[in-house]
Amino acid sequence: MGLGRCYHLLPIVLLSRLWVSSSLSHLLLLLVSQTVVVVVVVPVNAFQCATGRTLGELEEIPTEWMNDGYCDCPIDGADEPNTDACSGSQFWPGIVKEDKEEDSSPRAPVFFVCPQQPNLKLPLSRLDDGICDCCDGKDEPNGVVSCRDNCEEMLRAERDARAKLEHDFQKGLKKRQSEIEQFQTLRQTKLQQVEELETKLNKEVIPSIEDTQTQIRDLKQEYVKSRVSTMKDGVSSSSIAQELLAPLDKLELEQFIIHACQMAGEILVDEDTTTCAPLRVAGLDIALTWSDDNYDKVDEMNGNINMTAEMVQLIFNNAVVQGGTLKWSTSTNTRKKKHRRRLDEIYHDDDDYLGDHYDRYNDDYDDTDNEPPYHNSDDDDDDYDGDDDDYNEPMPEPEGKEKELIDAISSSTFSKTRNTFLSKANMIASVISKIVGAPLDGETDNDDKGNHLDESEDNSAPSIDPAAYTMVRNELMKKVSSIQKGLQWGASAKLLFSFSNQSENNLLRLAIGTIYYGQLSALDVWQILQGILPEFNPSSGGQDDTCGSPWANSCPPKTIDRSGVPYPPSILINVATTFCENEATGNMNDKLQNTCAAQQQEENSAKDTETISIPTSVPEGFLGYSAPTKRTEDDPLSIQLFGPIDSLATPKEELKELEDKKRNAENEKRNLERSIDDIWKDIGGKDGKQMGENGELHSMADQCYSVVAGKYTYETCIFGRASQKEGSGGGGTNLGNWRGMERDAESGRRVMKWEGGAKCWNGPQRSAAVYVTCGADHKLLSADEPDTCRYVLEMESPIGCDEDYKIRMGL
Repeated sequence: MGLGRCYHLLPIVLLSRLWVSSSLSHLLLLLVSQTVVVVVVVPVNAFQCATGRTLGELEEIPTEWMNDGYCDCPIDGADEPNTDACSGSQFWPGIVKEDKEEDSSPRAPVFFVCPQQPNLKLPLSRLDDGICDCCDGKDEPNGVVSCRDNCEEMLRAERDARAKLEHDFQKGLKKRQSEIEQFQTLRQTKLQQVEELETKLNKEVIPSIEDTQTQIRDLKQEYVKSRVSTMKDGVSSSSIAQELLAPLDKLELEQFIIHACQMAGEILVDEDTTTCAPLRVAGLDIALTWSDDNYDKVDEMNGNINMTAEMVQLIFNNAVVQGGTLKWSTSTNTRKKKHRRRLDEIYHDDDDYLGDHYDRYNDDYDDTDNEPPYHNSDDDDDDYDGDDDDYNEPMPEPEGKEKELIDAISSSTFSKTRNTFLSKANMIASVISKIVGAPLDGETDNDDKGNHLDESEDNSAPSIDPAAYTMVRNELMKKVSSIQKGLQWGASAKLLFSFSNQSENNLLRLAIGTIYYGQLSALDVWQILQGILPEFNPSSGGQDDTCGSPWANSCPPKTIDRSGVPYPPSILINVATTFCENEATGNMNDKLQNTCAAQQQEENSAKDTETISIPTSVPEGFLGYSAPTKRTEDDPLSIQLFGPIDSLATPKEELKELEDKKRNAENEKRNLERSIDDIWKDIGGKDGKQMGENGELHSMADQCYSVVAGKYTYETCIFGRASQKEGSGGGGTNLGNWRGMERDAESGRRVMKWEGGAKCWNGPQRSAAVYVTCGADHKLLSADEPDTCRYVLEMESPIGCDEDYKIRMGL
């Protein structure tokens, strides 16, 4: 008997078992009668064991306590040799066995196994306890109670479940093994295909691309070498080039290039950059680039090409694509509206001026609140874009170093007529903007200064045609944009020269290159010389300030003496003579009248006393400004100076053939790489692990499985996403994307995981885990949400029918 057993001695009640020291051999009992308390010492047979109450000491235990189902000796279980009452005593907390010589390994518990229920194991204490635990009563061998044999009834359901478990396992195992074998066969086939594709890629296609690329590079280098040599020896060193520019000193050459850039900006107004691209490209021809505070001069090509591959490519691009956008940098020269960087912000920075670093249109500046330069209109919405009914986004007012450089160019004699045009054209455009934006029904016909508009002086006069005024304004603003672009390009050239100290020979070659790439004509060159040479600009002011042609003082063309040689040369004098004759006999009087009228209008406007006359058209030479145009093929410079470079044959056909070959090989390379990637994806990567153990997920790849739980349908897609849907429509809530499959540490079951789903309100992102058990087919069984936004599902699948499952289930 254990603790709590009773002894009936007289009307005595056992209150407790009192332990005595090992020196006593009797059991001390406290007995209570109705009137007295009697202490009785009852002699008993006893034995000693380690109770654990006193570490390392033995205590006496009555023999009656042997095999009573209560563990009195938990260290070694000596009092319960025939029961399992002490089977777990080795884990009793706080008890440490000090005897190191004895075996301290846990003893296997002793169980009674029911004959017809091998999975039912009973502790020995449940034998002959009067309770039938085995279905046939074999746990009560001494017949204390009579047990009915109901094994057939009890085991039928167990046998059915066991049989189904065994059947599903065998079926699932067979299916799993078959699918794994199929995958391994497929993998071997695919690996062979990969090997063949990689062999073709690495030994045929890539070498072909590299070989073709080498041929293209060599072809371009040879052409560039020939082109640079032609520009140097056939053009810049020609007698015509020497006559054209050699008489100029170093400072005059720099001034010439600056204003050549200014005029090139007006000609190539559509070039999407604010730096002088022709000068940049001309620099490439002599292997010259500019950096932040200096310039880089690469050795010229004397038999070997010493230019970088980038420079070779740029020179070649400018040669092959004639008439297109000039290429002087590998950076993208895309104009980004509303994001510009000022020149004074980059003047001392570390940017490389080989790139488009003078270009203000960068992402780190926003000047949307700025007004256009010299544009006095208050109508900010009318941004001219060349169409008949709108403006472009106006360029911002120059600031800082940019303004300083532009002001210096604007104040030059060459720019005098341009400044006059800018001021007056902007004034007229501003008035037109107010006219077309005001009521035209006779309600008011005054501008905001009180000036009366002559078109509607009489209230009975016909209404003003807004389209005609808009056309005039747009034509004026086209020319304004062209002049502003020229000023920017001139400022960029001035900036570049502030960084470098070029020789006169280099400056001459740069000047010739700027003329060539800037599409300047012989007349343009003559006009620049009229503006920069002091002999053509007396201290009185050069171009006349009074009403008249801006070239009145230059016509007829004159020559000056430079080192005993008449200058400019005849190639320019002949063109200038024709120009002056046309000015005098043709448009001179019209231009004179327009210029004088415009000046008088400005004076009257300042006095607020007279009307403002709005022109009905903008003829060439209006307000004294004629926009330059691109050099033609019959221009003297095209024929006599640039003939050698223009006639230099470019290897277009040969290049096209090589580039087509390279392009085809690159397409084949991409297709091969794509095919190889698809194969690796199909077989789980190079190690196959993406398809699970031995490729067991291959048969499930890209398949979706669903189960209904409550009002929701849960769907999981292998290698895809998991979702929760309510009803039959819509994509449902994203529970996460596939993250892989792993083994659960405790149960050994496979767990498929989806993570990174839709975020719960005030909670984590949703996730789903599918616990896989053995089954004959792939089927989701249940779905639950044990924690907020964490979904747990159960699934049957043949992939779970492996040796681990067999051992775990005792199959």
